[in-house]
Amino acid sequence: MKKLTIQILFSVLVACLLSLLVSCGQNQKQSDQSTETQLSVESHEKNLSLPVVPDSITDTNEKLNYLITHYWKNFNIQDTTLLSDPDYTEQAYVDYLSFLFRTEKSFALESLRNLLIFSEKEPTGTAFRYFIDQSRKYLFDPNSPFRNDEFYIPIVEYIIASKNPILNHADKERAKYNLKMMLKNRVGEKANDILYTRVDGTQSSLYKIESAYTILFFNDPDCTACKEATQLFKDSEVIGSLLETNQLQILAFYTGSDYNAWRKHQKNIPTSWISGYDKDGFVSANEDYDLKATPTLYLLNRSKKVLLKDVDDTQIIYWLQENALSPLIVN
Repeated sequence: MKKLTIQILFSVLVACLLSLLVSCGQNQKQSDQSTETQLSVESHEKNLSLPVVPDSITDTNEKLNYLITHYWKNFNIQDTTLLSDPDYTEQAYVDYLSFLFRTEKSFALESLRNLLIFSEKEPTGTAFRYFIDQSRKYLFDPNSPFRNDEFYIPIVEYIIASKNPILNHADKERAKYNLKMMLKNRVGEKANDILYTRVDGTQSSLYKIESAYTILFFNDPDCTACKEATQLFKDSEVIGSLLETNQLQILAFYTGSDYNAWRKHQKNIPTSWISGYDKDGFVSANEDYDLKATPTLYLLNRSKKVLLKDVDDTQIIYWLQENALSPLIVN
């Protein structure tokens, strides 16, 4: 499923969820509901049937958690033919993730573990393998808008601990390596320091940057998405304002080995940014950061604790727009 399609589905599902939480237990849609929402709900109901939230549950968060807890109740885990239908099972999984991102993290992680337990009730291991693969596709793949290390960590931990024969040695080793990398530079923890070399040969480090916020921008001269992110940051009023008042700094960092390409690329980097490269290859050799793709973007606070990890450029701009003046987050 293409990135744009998933993003559209996420927006539609949010609307569907809000409608469901307001009108659970009702047999008819409200008369003022838009045609677009009606079509979205009807299309969704043709797939996996959602559980009906009891009328006795009135709190919105409790309704959401009930929906998540019982989400797979009507899914026949023994019927492995359903797994080959992306319009049914894969779509159901995408919908499920969209709900998880709206609840508390601890509740969502427990639900993901419970889904794997549920999938193991199918004796051939086909369902278990399917949900393991879907979890990797949507929570770990760098091209997925759902990618989220914190959500994927319990999946790999489950794989490592599992004795299910469907998992082989390679599965276990890959999970161990992925876990090792995901545990680095987590949100709320201090990011690893970076020694960078500027085009003039002078050196400094990430920790010496003194601004309230730092965007750590891992990029590559030949990366189209990097160029798009660079342009978006250039055009952003909030980025420009924070740079001008020294509340923000952007460290554009190159970990590759083609120095000449990087040097020629410097004309595209604003002079107000810091641009450096991994001269001695320490960051790459030590695997200080999990760089699955470029661009990889982090937002750090003054003490270099991670506020956002491996997110889209638009998410960073939105976060700064909403939170840049909050002293509780800056310090």
